[in-house]
Parts: sequence; structure tokens; C-alpha cells
Amino acid sequence: MRSKIAAISSMLRFKIDPRHVITEILLVTVGILIAIQIDSWYNNRVEQKEINSYLVSIQDEFDSESYWLKEIKLVDLTKQKKYLNTMTRMLVNQEKDSIDWLVRYAQLLGSNYGVKFYDFPVLDEFIQLEYLNKIENDSLRLWLKEYSKLVGYSKVQWDFSVEQTANLIEPFLIKNFTYNDLYPNPDPKIQETPIPQNLRKSYKNLYDDPDFLNIIALKSKTINMDIEVLEDAMDSFKNILRQIKKYNKEKSNER
Repeated sequence: MRSKIAAISSMLRFKIDPRHVITEILLVTVGILIAIQIDSWYNNRVEQKEINSYLVSIQDEFDSESYWLKEIKLVDLTKQKKYLNTMTRMLVNQEKDSIDWLVRYAQLLGSNYGVKFYDFPVLDEFIQLEYLNKIENDSLRLWLKEYSKLVGYSKVQWDFSVEQTANLIEPFLIKNFTYNDLYPNPDPKIQETPIPQNLRKSYKNLYDDPDFLNIIALKSKTINMDIEVLEDAMDSFKNILRQIKKYNKEKSNER
């Protein structure tokens, strides 16, 4: 009887051996940690693959947007600046035989020339997904962070131009110009509303109006600022594009 009790007691001591329990716990813990590590490694690999796929599309965006900004938007801004300089010359030289051209160019004063936004929908989505800080290349990550700053500068300049137009330029145009003279209908088949002779504006007075010259000078300065903001953005976009192409080429060679 005593031997049976001793045997049972020995079995109980074996089952609750602390070393055995600790070993089991360690094995289970290590197994869980390995599983977590493998899962984390796999998820990170999938995420990096998606990030790399985004960057290929973002490269295409920078290619097309950089072309549009340089070949279309910058050309348009430069042209507007040229027209404003021509208006200034007409006033300074009192070129009253060019009054029709002066009125025609005056409609440009009421336009907002700058860049309201840069068209990068894929990059915007990329940033919203918080992928920016997960780019493996430090240099590319830092350059892409410049994008948000450039968008901010563009918005500040655009808002300034809109406020200037609404508060200063448009009131001046309404007071000193007849709308149909500024914005004639391009379709000759459509008859304009006739303007009574007594309500027509006299544009010869513009040659002696210092406010008109000031409005043109103000708009010219704004155009110069628009061009400066745009050229800074274009330089940064060029560097960003160079970094993206380098990164994508390296990743392509790794496959």
C-alpha cells in the first residue's frame, strides 16, 4: 500500500515539476514569437510590394504633370506677363491708337493665373494611406515630403490672387469697363445685349488714370510671384522624379 502511495506521489511530483512547466511555457512563447515574426515579415513584404507598385504609377504622374507645368502652364503665365507689360507700355507711351487692344487685354486682369493645385491623385492617395514614412529609401522619402510643402505654397499664392482679384481688380473693372467690351461673345451668331450710348464707358480716360496703371502693376507683380512659385515647384518635381526613377530602376533590377 505504501509503495503505491509512493509511486503516485512520485508521478505527481513529476507532473508539476517547475522546470518542465517553464520549459513548456518558453517553447510556446518562442513559437508564438516566431509566428508573429513570420506574419510581420510577410505583411511587410506585401506592403513594400504595394508601395513599389504605387511608386511606379507616381513616376508616371510626375512625368505627365511636369510636362504640363513646363510646356503649358509656364508658357501661359509667361504670355500673360508679356501682355501686362504691353499694357504698361501703351499707357506710358500714351499709345491711344491702340485703345482697342488695351481694352481687350484688360480682361486678363480679372483672371487667376497661378496653379490652384498640382494633379497627383495617386501620390495623394499614397500619402493618405501613410505609406510615405514606410519608403525604404531615405533620400526618396525626404524628397517626397517636399511635395506637401509645395502644395501649401501653391495654395497660399492662389488664395492671395483670388482675394486680390475679388477685392481690388474686379471692382475696378466693373466701375471702369462695360462688361460686353471686356468679354464679347465669341459666337458671332449670338447677338449681344445692346448698350445705350449714355451708359458706355469712355476708355480714353484710362490713359490718364493712375489707378489703372497701379492695377496693372499689381497684377504684374502677382504674375511674377506665380511664376516664381511654379518654377520652384518644377525644380523640386524634377529632383523628386530623378529619385523615383532611380529607386524604381533599383527595385526592377532586384526582381
